[in-house]
Amino acid sequence: ADGSSIWRTLSWGKTLDVFVLDCRSERLAGQYISTEQMSWLKDSLQKSTAHWKIILNSVPITDLSALLGNAQSDDRWQGYPEQRIELLQAIESADISQVLWISGDFHHGLISRVSPEGAVGSTMFEVLTGPSGSFLSPIGNLLAPTEQILYGHSQWCYTRFEVNPFEQSVLIEFVGDDGSVFNSFLLQN
Repeated sequence: ADGSSIWRTLSWGKTLDVFVLDCRSERLAGQYISTEQMSWLKDSLQKSTAHWKIILNSVPITDLSALLGNAQSDDRWQGYPEQRIELLQAIESADISQVLWISGDFHHGLISRVSPEGAVGSTMFEVLTGPSGSFLSPIGNLLAPTEQILYGHSQWCYTRFEVNPFEQSVLIEFVGDDGSVFNSFLLQN
């Protein structure tokens, strides 16, 4: 509220609201984000009239326990299960749709559902961007498509997002060093 926090909302009319989180400096006392940031996020998502709600997050909220177990759980939402469930349940309970999580930090690309089928968060998607400018993790190449994990890779790239207000879609493109798109995915309505 005083303008000193990192977390904020960037809006593009009825098409898109981008919620920028601070998942580093407020990670204290067993919380992934502060109580104030959690309240702000839930309230802002509920008030949003934009078609797409994109949440920028430093590390994954996707349930990767089947792949990673508890490894690195303190550096992803998985290590803070109470806050993870609180947020995902708040989004679902308020019937907030078209929520897309964008994260990074795992040094591979990924497109997935946030949770397995039937679990809270299974209607939301997450994209792990890149990797660019860091070492490559081989995990991305080991990911076989499942109902939850739609795509993974371990290639140098950047990730481009195109939000189309007329088709109410988000085009996700992984772009290699040579400038060519080597994988794309379309989220629509």
